[in-house]
Amino acid sequence: MRKITFTNNRIHKLRGIFIWVLLLSILLVIGYLFMPDETDPTVPNRDELAWMDKPTGSAVYLDGKTIIVSIYMDEDKSTSDGWSDANIKRTQEYMDIAIDYLVDEANRFGCEAELIYDTSENPDLMYFSDMNIIKEGMNDDAAHDVTDSWIEKNIDYLALLEKYDADSIGFMFFMNASGTSWCYPYYPYPDEPEYGYLEKAYIYLYDEYDDYETPATYAHEILHMFGAVDLYTRSKEDGVTKKIIKYVEDTYPRDIMYTVYDENEESVYDHVPCEIGPITAYFVGFTKDFNELERFPGLKRKAKASYPAYD
Repeated sequence: MRKITFTNNRIHKLRGIFIWVLLLSILLVIGYLFMPDETDPTVPNRDELAWMDKPTGSAVYLDGKTIIVSIYMDEDKSTSDGWSDANIKRTQEYMDIAIDYLVDEANRFGCEAELIYDTSENPDLMYFSDMNIIKEGMNDDAAHDVTDSWIEKNIDYLALLEKYDADSIGFMFFMNASGTSWCYPYYPYPDEPEYGYLEKAYIYLYDEYDDYETPATYAHEILHMFGAVDLYTRSKEDGVTKKIIKYVEDTYPRDIMYTVYDENEESVYDHVPCEIGPITAYFVGFTKDFNELERFPGLKRKAKASYPAYD
């Protein structure tokens, strides 16, 4: 048998190689342990989000199956303790009225809408947050960034979509304060195609006159998620001109995207005193066109229930 003899130099060299191999192995293990998990809700896997391949945003089509998640924020004390059980119950009762209205209006156009939102039946659709997005100088875009980040960190919306076998999802942020409610729907940005995909409505408990926001306002903001635009104010991005506003005022004055009040300009709390008119029905995809589309070509949409792409 051949005898193998190791010199001191060879021994030191082998020890050095062993140490480097050991260090490399440790680094690989550490890297694996801290590698982002694609199932982690804070790092969503784009391939799993079928609606990211559409220009609709997370709330896809109203004539489909959609989850609406309720998130309660307190703007005064920055704590969820600011919400009383009575006011939470009030918001959910107004949601009942708004959702029933949207389902009935969809049926009127021969469409079926299914919205899963009831937090008493589905407690996993209710969250509380101590966010304070109403800060001096915080505009809608800044608020959107903050709430978008919060959703990614706190709500496993992929799991919710799978659990409820839903096509899409929207988020309602309830604010315990007074103000003008608004919605942040998805507009396709050419340079940032994924920016804004999580569509969110921001509902104040009280309006700017310190009265409770109405169920019609809830329905109005939800419709924004599905492609409806305001018909009471000009918007170059949405194609709404002064001429269109005047036409809607004369022809469809009860359209919910034009007004959320009754015929006497009063707030109503036990029903929605408005309707989805032909223009709004087109915007949310209940119809493929409307009689005045040729007259107002700026309102034409390239895709169902979607906003125009930015140039």
